[in-house]
Amino acid sequence: MSVLRIAFVGSGAVNFGGAEGPWDHSARLEQLGGVDVVAIVDPLVAKARAVLERKLAGPHHHLYRNCVVLASCSEVLAMEEQRRPQAAFIGSCVSRPDHAQMCF
Repeated sequence: MSVLRIAFVGSGAVNFGGAEGPWDHSARLEQLGGVDVVAIVDPLVAKARAVLERKLAGPHHHLYRNCVVLASCSEVLAMEEQRRPQAAFIGSCVSRPDHAQMCF
C-alpha cells in the first residue's frame, strides 16, 4: 500500500477536533490509513507539541512517528525532499492575522 506524507497546518479544532464543531481531519485520516503525518505547523508551537504528544500516546501513534512540529509553512518547504509532505490539510482561519502568519 502506498503511503502519503501529510502535514497539518494548524493544531486546533479543525484538524484535531474540539467542542467548536464537527471538524477533525486527523481522526478521519487515521480511519482511512495510508498516511504518514510528517509535520504539524502552528506558530503556537507548545500547543502543537501537546497535540503531537496526545497523538503519539493514542491508538494511531504509528501514523505520527515521523512527525515534527514547525512554526511556519516556510519550515515545511525547507524539509528534505524525501521527508517533505506531499499534501497538507489546512485547518486554520487565515483571515485572522495570528493564523495567517504561519503560511508565510
